[in-house]
Order: sequence, then C-alpha cells, then structure tokens
Amino acid sequence: MNFSLLLAAMAMILSLIPQVTKMTPDSPKFMNDEPKGSSWRVFAVDSYEKGPIAVVEVEEVRQQNPPSLWAITAKNRSLAPVNSYRITAVVLTGDNKVKATQMLPAVKNLAPGKVTRQQIKIFPTILNPSDRVVFYVGELTTDDGPWKVDKNEVTALMAAMGARYPAQ
Repeated sequence: MNFSLLLAAMAMILSLIPQVTKMTPDSPKFMNDEPKGSSWRVFAVDSYEKGPIAVVEVEEVRQQNPPSLWAITAKNRSLAPVNSYRITAVVLTGDNKVKATQMLPAVKNLAPGKVTRQQIKIFPTILNPSDRVVFYVGELTTDDGPWKVDKNEVTALMAAMGARYPAQ
C-alpha cells in the first residue's frame, strides 16, 4: 500500500518538474552555463547568444587599497578566428538601474578555442556597497561582418539577471 502511494507521489513530482524548468517565450534568456565566479556582486549576460565569444569567468580582484579590479575571461567558442571584440562593463544599482558604462579595450585576432583575460578598474563612477558589475559582449567583428549589441535587449537581460541575483 505504501509503495503505491510513493509511486503516485513520485509521478506527481516528476510531472511538475518540466513545468518548473521549461522556459517560455517571455522568460529571460539566461546563459546556459553561467560564468565561473558569478554572484550578486559580479555576473555576465549572454548578449550574443549563438555568437562566437562566450564569457566563461568573472571576478572581483580585491586590492589592498580600494578600488577593486574587475576581471573577465572570454573564450572563442567558434571554429573561426574572431577579428576583434569588445566587452562592456556596466555598473548596476541595487534596484537594477544603469549607473555607468565602460568599454574595455578591444581584443584582436582571437584564434578558435583560445581564451583571453582582461582586468579593469571602474572609472566612470564610485561603487556603492549595493552596486554590481555586469559584463557583456558589446561589439564583435568576424569574417562574416560586424555585430553590435542591442542596448534595449541587453538592458532587459541585465534586469532579469539582477532579479536572479538580488543585491545584498
């Protein structure tokens, strides 16, 4: 008798799982594999979902004297070289408003499968304890031509990820 109740409970739970994990068209498109080091303080959004550049790691590099450095590691996930790309760093306030934007220097001629790491100091603003730093691919040039991020789309992605990582 107890075994049949257990099976019925398991069937009910398993029937709910696809509903919980299933993404609907209006769901925010989160990165399939969040970059290593993602937290409420620093994270990345996949602004070019099927593009050749993937952000694989983000990090706050604390200094003995403030301010911190912010590091990002990106990988060429395509089979062709990337002529150049630029990462953009955005400072979000605790209520997910854009406080400042800073472009990192361009990386040129990234071979297939190769990884690069960049570190920056955030200059446009002073970071408050509840502020966060978000990275995304802002510009990209391949043999297929140039690509530039849609600011409205990436703002929506940052707000969705900000809600996923609430400020502490």
